[in-house]
Amino acid sequence: MIPYETRDIITPIVNFIKTCPFVEEFSIDLSEMEIGQFMNMDKPSSMLEYTGSSIVSDESDINDNRIITRQGNFQLYLLKKSDNKVYQKNTTLFIDNFEQWIDYCQINDLIPKISNIPFKGEKMTAQNGMFFDRVPTEDGGFMELNQYMIQLTKTYQIFYEKEFEL
Repeated sequence: MIPYETRDIITPIVNFIKTCPFVEEFSIDLSEMEIGQFMNMDKPSSMLEYTGSSIVSDESDINDNRIITRQGNFQLYLLKKSDNKVYQKNTTLFIDNFEQWIDYCQINDLIPKISNIPFKGEKMTAQNGMFFDRVPTEDGGFMELNQYMIQLTKTYQIFYEKEFEL
């Protein structure tokens, strides 16, 4: 039996996000960026959360090997360093520029590669950005948060070799 090899699709994306050239300009804190569960009330941080994937296509070759194209979905939470009031213009500027930076990296082949075979259709997109300045707490109050939330998608292919018995 051909053994299944586990894959890490999150770490390459986290490392890629850390290369964004203008996060300091917008006071985004990536120093302790984590992979994990959102809303750690004790210590909010920037974080990438995997929210699942879906199959875009499933193809077989003449040997019954499979090439599956998947779309991975992520929530990106970016913590602002200061708790100064953020104005709508700055929020819009950051989210718009971040989404366009992802497009720029896509066009210039700078996005992280996740496919286990050459795949020209490998894509990454960013959309639906929001900013939260505070969130409700369990005691009915509010916690100052100052965090951007942006949806990311990553399209990639996985090649599975069919094992034949003799």
